Amino acid sequence: MFILIKNGKIVTLEKIIENGYIKIKDNKIFLINEGSTILEGIDVQDSWIMSGFIDCHVHGGYGVDFETGNKNRFEIFSKVLLKKE
Repeated sequence: MFILIKNGKIVTLEKIIENGYIKIKDNKIFLINEGSTILEGIDVQDSWIMSGFIDCHVHGGYGVDFETGNKNRFEIFSKVLLKKE
């Protein structure tokens, strides 16, 4: 079983696909294809599909504040962050 996202503009590292679909299985993309499909899926109706962006700008977290300038706070933060899923 897989998830199908169809009828979207897909942005890849190599090109922009004007109309295509994506198949996802076990939370991983295993197929990106140009064109239409008659398979059941999520119709994004010509919306853009692209990878998510991660903003790594932080001022702290998990009870740690980086504004103090204390380098030990970064070590505490990194250890807690590695334990999170």
